[in-house]
Amino acid sequence: MTNRNELAFDAFLSAGGRLDQLLQRGTPKYFIKSTDAKPTDAVLGSELYYVDTGDYFVYYDDEWHLKVQGSYSDIKFTLTAVKGDLASAVAPETVTVTYDNAYGTLPTTTPTTGYEFEGWYFDTELTNEVSETDIVKIEDDANIYAKHVPIVYAITYDLDGGTNGDNPATYTVVTPTITLAGATKEGFTFDGWFRDAGKTTAVTDIPLGSTGDVVLYAGFTVIPEGE
Repeated sequence: MTNRNELAFDAFLSAGGRLDQLLQRGTPKYFIKSTDAKPTDAVLGSELYYVDTGDYFVYYDDEWHLKVQGSYSDIKFTLTAVKGDLASAVAPETVTVTYDNAYGTLPTTTPTTGYEFEGWYFDTELTNEVSETDIVKIEDDANIYAKHVPIVYAITYDLDGGTNGDNPATYTVVTPTITLAGATKEGFTFDGWFRDAGKTTAVTDIPLGSTGDVVLYAGFTVIPEGE
């Protein structure tokens, strides 16, 4: 016949209890304010209560968790996306994330011309990055801040057998105006740089604020013999 202890044990497990909880009844229980730091000398099964917020933590897998894994409803938070000044739009503006799960798909931005999106960060200084594969450990709703960086564009020089001057291989939308140096070719004079292979549209610089990859063609005129 089933005894009372067996019935009590079955009831404990049916109510969502875990065996490690039952075996760790003597572990510490902490009651702290939310401004206090979590204890670092906790052991498996230790319990932590924030007395002024009601948040409840349990220690396992070498860290504090906001819920007992498998025993309580999922805890969800809202992330609000802040696009910053280098994007014209963000979608969606908020996403819901679940504690102890991966963040999943994060918002996307529409960067200003000449910029590309690099990532989301929890701080305005853009040092604490969050990615879609990170596990949610925040304990409240939070803002995430977009980081955008200038796109690096290539400059290709068609030298027609000549030698380039001191010209850069790349530029960005914030690169100061590039005044193009001439090219050289033995037995030829340099006629300038051109935007087209037919060498009809001359160019002397790449202005600040320009975007897109650039191809430049060197123009040369043969020096007549005897000159």
